[in-house]
Amino acid sequence: MNEEKMKSFTSYMFHVMEELELEERFGTLHVYRYALRAFTGFVGGGEIFFGALSRRSLKLFERHLRDRLCSWNTVSTYTRALRAVYNRAVDAGLIAGEYRLFSVVFTGVKSEQKRALKAEEMHCLLDAKELPGNIRQSRDLLSLMLHLQGMPFTDLIHLHRDDLRTDLSGHTLLTCRRQKTGSELQVSVTDEAMKLINLYRSTDPTSPYLLRFLDGKLGGEVVYRDSLEVTRTYLKSFEGGEMAKANQMIIDYIYSGKKTMWSRA
Repeated sequence: MNEEKMKSFTSYMFHVMEELELEERFGTLHVYRYALRAFTGFVGGGEIFFGALSRRSLKLFERHLRDRLCSWNTVSTYTRALRAVYNRAVDAGLIAGEYRLFSVVFTGVKSEQKRALKAEEMHCLLDAKELPGNIRQSRDLLSLMLHLQGMPFTDLIHLHRDDLRTDLSGHTLLTCRRQKTGSELQVSVTDEAMKLINLYRSTDPTSPYLLRFLDGKLGGEVVYRDSLEVTRTYLKSFEGGEMAKANQMIIDYIYSGKKTMWSRA
C-alpha cells in the first residue's frame, strides 16, 4: 500500500472499495460509495484525511444529513460505513485511531413507520392486469422472489438448470447456493412460482442458467444494479401512501438484505 493510501481517508476508502469489487460484494460497495460521496459533499469536496474525522465533524455530518431529510436509518448506514473503513485502517496499523470515535452519532436501527400491507393492498401490488411489458416483467420477478421465500434477485437470476428438480414424493424443489454467503438454500416451488419460472425460462441450449436473464457473460455490478431496478420499475407505477410503504419496504430489503414479513392483517 502506497504512502498516499496511508494518510488519506479518501484514498484508503477507494482502496477498500476496489477490494470489495474484486470480492463481488456489490451491496457493501454500493453503500460505501454513497457514504463517501455524502461525507465528501458535506466537507465541501476534495481529499479527506483521517484527521478530518472527529467527534465534532461526525456530529455535524449527522445533523447535515438530517437537515436534508435523510432518515435515521440512512444516517446510520452511512456512519457505519465510515466507521467500518476507519476501524479497518486502525486494524491495518495505518492510524492509531481514537477510542469510541463514533459513539457520539447514531449507528443503530430505527423502526420509523409501520410498513405492513393489508391483504387488498398486497393483491393490488401483485395482481394488476393491464401493465406495459417492462413493468409486467418487473411485477412477475417481484412475485417470483416472494413465492420463493424472499429469494434475492441476484440468487434468482443465477439459478442453474439443474438447481430445479423433483424429489421422490413428486414435489418440485430449488436447491442453490447464496451468491453472497455461499450457504445452501432449498425452496419448495409452488404452482404459481412454477408458472412464472416457465414464463421466463431460458430457451438457449448453451446457457447454464434456468432463467433467460443471464447468458454466461453478464455479471458483476451490472447484475447488482439490475437487482435494484427490478422492484423500482414496478413499484414506481403505483401512487398513494400504502404503495409508498411497499416501495420503501422492498427497496430497504434490496439495500440491506433484512426481510420484513408481509402482514395479512
